[in-house]
Amino acid sequence: MATLQSIQRELNGHITIVEEDWARKLYSKSVSPELIDEIKQSLNVVNGRFFDIPETVDAKSDLYGPLVHILQIIVSTSGNSYSVNHDYSVNRDRVDTREVVDTHGRVLQKWIVDSEFSPDIVIQATGNSFELPRTCYMSPGDDDSVGYTNITTAVDLGLDSETGDEDVDIFEQVYRMAVYAKEMYLQQPNRHFVRVLFMTETRLRLIEFNRGGVITTRFINYHDDPDTDTLIRLIIGLSSPNEETIGMDITIRWKEENGRKIPDVICVMHYESGQNRKYWMQSVDPVRQTDNLVHRDKRLWEVKDDEGNHLLIKDSWVGAHGIPEYTNLSMAIGLHGVQQLVDYEDRTGEPYGDIYFLSDEFMGVNWTNHDMVFQRIVTVQYGDSMYDFDGERETLAAIRDAIAAHQCLLERGILHGDISLGNILFGGPHAPEDLRGVLIDLDVAVEVQFDENPIGHGFSGTFPCISLLQLHGKGRRFKVAHDYFDDLESFFWVLIQIIYDHDFYDEQPWAKEFFYHCRREDAVQAASAKRAFLAHKLEKSDMPMWWSEECRELVIGFQAFVNAVVTDKEAIVGDMTEMWDVEALRKMRTRREEHYGCVLGMFDVALSALE
Repeated sequence: MATLQSIQRELNGHITIVEEDWARKLYSKSVSPELIDEIKQSLNVVNGRFFDIPETVDAKSDLYGPLVHILQIIVSTSGNSYSVNHDYSVNRDRVDTREVVDTHGRVLQKWIVDSEFSPDIVIQATGNSFELPRTCYMSPGDDDSVGYTNITTAVDLGLDSETGDEDVDIFEQVYRMAVYAKEMYLQQPNRHFVRVLFMTETRLRLIEFNRGGVITTRFINYHDDPDTDTLIRLIIGLSSPNEETIGMDITIRWKEENGRKIPDVICVMHYESGQNRKYWMQSVDPVRQTDNLVHRDKRLWEVKDDEGNHLLIKDSWVGAHGIPEYTNLSMAIGLHGVQQLVDYEDRTGEPYGDIYFLSDEFMGVNWTNHDMVFQRIVTVQYGDSMYDFDGERETLAAIRDAIAAHQCLLERGILHGDISLGNILFGGPHAPEDLRGVLIDLDVAVEVQFDENPIGHGFSGTFPCISLLQLHGKGRRFKVAHDYFDDLESFFWVLIQIIYDHDFYDEQPWAKEFFYHCRREDAVQAASAKRAFLAHKLEKSDMPMWWSEECRELVIGFQAFVNAVVTDKEAIVGDMTEMWDVEALRKMRTRREEHYGCVLGMFDVALSALE
């Protein structure tokens, strides 16, 4: 479970305070001045001031009623409270509703964040992307009618006398509302961004969470013209029946039954034909999704095509300036043991498809956030993840074939760069040799160029599996570029995680401490732990006895290989604080066939003995 503290760490360095004009201009093209004037006539507004809000407020409770009343009038008068929309992707009408709800004192159901925070006011919704809270996740006291599954936005309240506009005040509000954003991302899996409001009796702050980071304004006095219009415009936008406007991906479609979603379709725009291809969901939720607020994010959906083929759709937000994953997968077409591409969609340059923070709108702002792009790929569906390893021989065979696939990928000029338990799949029941293990997730893969560019400051991978020298070199001026040695070592750490699984290392203090340091995302401590592990020559008795003797011999041999390679590389690159002998490392890499042959040979010996 995430906590407020872990959210603070995740957002550290990714909160940008922007000019108030961003909020003032938002939705200005879709909300006409005539509509704003019509809404004002329904509100008790004189010279910009909302007279339903008391001038003197002693407690937050004085604000709940007046603000809910004002916001509901805006939603109703704008026409957002009830609308009938035709869904052309599935050729049917649907009814969308929006209602402002006072939720202070109510507990909204949480799936991922361990926090008592819940918003003071929400805009409750029905429509394609929304459903009633799930009863299977209910805890005592949870609200069963409104939750993060069926809201468009959240509003928190404060008092002017207790709320400042310094950075520390802003960050405190962002962290609290990040709890709501994290839940909305998870419980609304087609959500691209979340916009929320913090309000006092006179001021508002708009906060947006997107995959590039967080952007927030300082306070805006909504009793001052023209910012009376700003509040009205924001509420219209945040309650819009147009789901794209409120942050949803409208190419993911559900049907509805008794207030609950049931699976329908995911559409992929085919570039050559210009037509949407439909893929049929096999479940309401993604089979796997990350819970990140910022940066790399992915959701995996099991689908079928019109012919009934089982496929996998991967939706992801990735860095805007790297090689697209579909490009890498296109180069791997026909390679056994590498995920095979069926279809893809790249939304670079499309509305709501990319996040570019250096646009004209924000020129002059010191951005700390990252440009991101949404991509969707459709691939062949394989077996379970290595996280679900079971049989010994099947597990070793899967790793062996993934290593062989890695070598073939390298020969096509691609380095995977993120070998981990989650990025190796079993080939499925009765998979033939070379397909018993499949490499997936080429989103951080790079063109092989470590000989041309021996210094590499990039840092990627899944922490428990990142190689020792990549950890050791993080942030160093002459860090050695990621190469195939690093990925081969990552395969070793995958095997080690499997050998020393939870049932074993929970009972072994040394193993528990080792994995703790490897997983806590401290490069220095992780490198130190891995160096100590490699330096200790493993014995069969060091491993759980339920593994066969042949398997334990394989682990011992693999450790010796990795230790020798790391030692040789360390002798060349040193501590990477000064330039090292590039030619010596280049010469070491000329033995690539020998290195892969050595590792694959050890697996083949073990597998042969286990037949």
